[in-house]
Amino acid sequence: MNKFRVSLQKGLNQLKESLVNEGYEVCYEGECGVEPDVVIVSGIDSAYEGIENTQCMINSSGDTGMLLIDATNITHEKVLELIKNNHCGE
Repeated sequence: MNKFRVSLQKGLNQLKESLVNEGYEVCYEGECGVEPDVVIVSGIDSAYEGIENTQCMINSSGDTGMLLIDATNITHEKVLELIKNNHCGE
């Protein structure tokens, strides 16, 4: 199974613990150093207005490959399922 690099919005500490326990490399948004495969936010702000609950985004190199997840009102288990079923980089 692919273990993606995951960027979290600050404040999602419990979700970070769940992701680390599953073996994912996790960093907070803006502190990753390298571009993540998955970005998880909660409570969409103006930077992410208009997205679906999950959406493939174009990364800085112009490739479609980054999964954006709005974790508002979904369980940690559902977030893990969405990451495991990520097909954005294909």
